[in-house]
Amino acid sequence: MYLLIGTPYDACIGRIQHKLEATGEEVLVTPEPLAGEVDFRGEGRVAEVRWDLTTAHSLSRLKLGQHSIGQEDIRGVLVRGSGAPLQPADWDPKDYAYMQAEAQSALLAWLNSLPCPVVNPARAETFYRERTLPEQRVWLARAGFPTTPILVTNSPASARRFARRWGGNLSYVPLTSATRYPIDGPAQWAELERLMARFPVCLMEPEGPSFYLTLAGDRLVWSEGYFPGDSRVALPGRAKARLEGAARRLLEGLGVQMVQIEVQPRDGQARAFGFSLYPDFALYGEAEQEELAEGVVAALKGVAGKGVRA
Repeated sequence: MYLLIGTPYDACIGRIQHKLEATGEEVLVTPEPLAGEVDFRGEGRVAEVRWDLTTAHSLSRLKLGQHSIGQEDIRGVLVRGSGAPLQPADWDPKDYAYMQAEAQSALLAWLNSLPCPVVNPARAETFYRERTLPEQRVWLARAGFPTTPILVTNSPASARRFARRWGGNLSYVPLTSATRYPIDGPAQWAELERLMARFPVCLMEPEGPSFYLTLAGDRLVWSEGYFPGDSRVALPGRAKARLEGAARRLLEGLGVQMVQIEVQPRDGQARAFGFSLYPDFALYGEAEQEELAEGVVAALKGVAGKGVRA
């Protein structure tokens, strides 16, 4: 049996599930593998886990209604989510935050105990804080990516000096989100300064065209250059080759088998903006999605990709 941690509405999960089931494999898809409600063999069940952990051994078993699945029965795991439980309506937000943190910690430890291949068993620092931009820049630089300049400050004067590079405009990027907010007028600057009075903010150049480069196991694909307004940009072949080498080093450094890097061409150079451990399949065409799926399935079966645990 293969365990896919995510939702069936995710294009990646759906494609991987279809490919595995087409070859006769049994697949379990759930966003909460250790305690949530799951659809198993067409039946709605609440998952229960028993994990016996000692200095001598680690044995775990999932119970789904009348079905019991030992860790030896799980042939591979794909991680496309944090495993955090959905917030029940009757839970206090503070209690839910505690429950969420405990569930994530248990899942991360359990994934690292499994003997089968686990695709994207994230390190703790990326599992909990994947979107923190300054930390991502450290990983990107180590891999050899040139990066776009950013400024973290609570000084309005420093922010305006930084913005002079782009005619007085820039983008505000929250540390916990991939959303970018344009700062290009008096109202936006006033709101930004209100935030800076409370905490430092992360700033970067105004948003421009982007490419996306994704690695899945040993498969590598590029998206088309995209920018709102449907303009297209080109990236030189030699620049692509350098970025592809850096992407493979990033994959190995993170200890994962799937990563998506956003690349922004600026002033004749291509710089990395950030990365995601959950590539967006919708950015790619049918052929590219199939190529990525092949790479994931191979990694799940332990036959391709560096860092796959068997």
